[in-house]
Amino acid sequence: MVVKKGKINLKRRDGGGLPPPKRARQGSVVKNNGPKKVLTFLDLPGELRNEVYRHTLVKGRIVITSRSEKQLETYGDVNTLPHNFRTHFRNMPTLARPVRKRAVWIADPMTTLRYDQRSRNGGGVKRYRASYEIDEVTSSINISLLLANKQIYHEAIGVFFEENLFSFEARWEDMCFAPLTFLSDQPRAFDSLRSLHLDMNAPPPFTCWDYTKDRAVLVTVPSNHFWMILVKELQRLPLRHFGLTVHGSVPEGLEINFDSIERDLPWVKGLYKLESIQSLRLVIQCWPWYDINFSRSAIPSTVAFVEGIQRKLLKDKSPDKDNAAQVYKALHRHGTHVMDSHLVVRCGNDAGSYGYESGCGSPHNAWVQIEDWKERVGEITDESFWYD
Repeated sequence: MVVKKGKINLKRRDGGGLPPPKRARQGSVVKNNGPKKVLTFLDLPGELRNEVYRHTLVKGRIVITSRSEKQLETYGDVNTLPHNFRTHFRNMPTLARPVRKRAVWIADPMTTLRYDQRSRNGGGVKRYRASYEIDEVTSSINISLLLANKQIYHEAIGVFFEENLFSFEARWEDMCFAPLTFLSDQPRAFDSLRSLHLDMNAPPPFTCWDYTKDRAVLVTVPSNHFWMILVKELQRLPLRHFGLTVHGSVPEGLEINFDSIERDLPWVKGLYKLESIQSLRLVIQCWPWYDINFSRSAIPSTVAFVEGIQRKLLKDKSPDKDNAAQVYKALHRHGTHVMDSHLVVRCGNDAGSYGYESGCGSPHNAWVQIEDWKERVGEITDESFWYD
């Protein structure tokens, strides 16, 4: 898959028409009419093979990241570029394995900067090839079993997609491309993938943020155009659980109704098309010192925003206590030292729980729930609350 001039090609390489994935039939054994020999894996009953597939391939959460094919190259004097822009691309990891048959996309870092933020001396970062990759360390999985032979692949792939939660923790600017390329390479996912998360839990990396008059950074996605393409692909999946983590805040005083949300945050409209969802996890993270203006309406607006989307996607079903919107103070630690803290508003639970509350996906973070936030709005919206 290559993105060129705003277009994206998602044609299946095999032309479509795929049969559904096959699990090993209970009690089935592959016939062997040749001379007697030692039993192979395929000679085992189907129920035993399925247990092996589960033990090997079902880990609860499969993390998929985005990485560049090789170290990035620069041109000209890059020291005049924004510092956070240079830091973001300087720390980009490279793929652990060659691309080979995986789809790729062409990324141009300079398009993420406004014209007035680009180097006056013509410096910048060159275009690069990127692709997705399963993070086998975080996921604790080895998918080599799928490469054994065709029969094992067809039996095991349905277990792999149906019983795992696929969490895309791609870089912010790659968040649309990583799942799009993954799905284009894995057509079997359209038959079996049940649980998916898009985890954009970092702020937009540069100064392309959309500020409101109250200097708040709006919750946003990298590209509305490719976001809508991604949503169309997600509609084709048999999704039962969907999760989304974004960074930013809701405009203060925003009247939470569907018309105003679609007008002020148009990317949200795409979510409403995911009609098969039965459970939802929505997380918004805000760094108080530049995301939100410390007023009493900021947090209630964000909570109302989360609850509004939840009701719309779950067909106005009233959430139970465990799935209602909750407010957290998330602490980022380096050793025993607290580096910073930020506000988290979330609703819903994980289909395959991996401990956001206990670790925020990282041993360096901890979430502390603020159960009485409504009574403590004055305290919470004071800057000192986030620096103690």
